[in-house]
Amino acid sequence: MGFDRRFTLGLIAWVGALVAVLLACIAAFVTPASARRGSSRSESPPRPLQGFGGT
Repeated sequence: MGFDRRFTLGLIAWVGALVAVLLACIAAFVTPASARRGSSRSESPPRPLQGFGGT
């Protein structure tokens, strides 16, 4: 009986670790490269609107 419980708990721990690694890999591919570099600024600043009272 003790063997079955240890096997089950070990299997649950292994599956949990596998899920954590898979989620980390997915997050690495989904996260934009600028966020991974630690850059706090965007690639280019927004351009001002033209033709609304400005020059």
